[in-house]
Amino acid sequence: MATNFNPFDDSSWPKEGLVPAVNPTDLKSIWAMQNDIQARHPGRQVSIGIDIYKQSCSPGADMAAVFSRVSMLGLLQPVAEAEHFKFPRIHNGKPDEIVFKVLANIPMVRLQPGVEHEGFPFDIEELIS
Repeated sequence: MATNFNPFDDSSWPKEGLVPAVNPTDLKSIWAMQNDIQARHPGRQVSIGIDIYKQSCSPGADMAAVFSRVSMLGLLQPVAEAEHFKFPRIHNGKPDEIVFKVLANIPMVRLQPGVEHEGFPFDIEELIS
């Protein structure tokens, strides 16, 4: 039996539409936390509990929105490298401060489970320029 496990409790968040804007500091904090944990467990898959995510963000942060936005950042670097488009705002694997600010507020379509989506759900040119 398949279940739809969602630790971010986004029941009040519309299933379609835009991902809400978030605090850039929350994005930066989650990015750093994820990279720190991955650095301590190189080459291994690591599961991070929702409580760790919540502790890494400001009180009342929309965890589903923060996670959605930081996940796009996690996908951006490997895609940039594979497709050879230039993303000048990441240096030695670390995004510039402006990346967190733009990514926190850029209009982003919420991706739907099971629905194929081509490209990023936001204007990539706005982020990389």
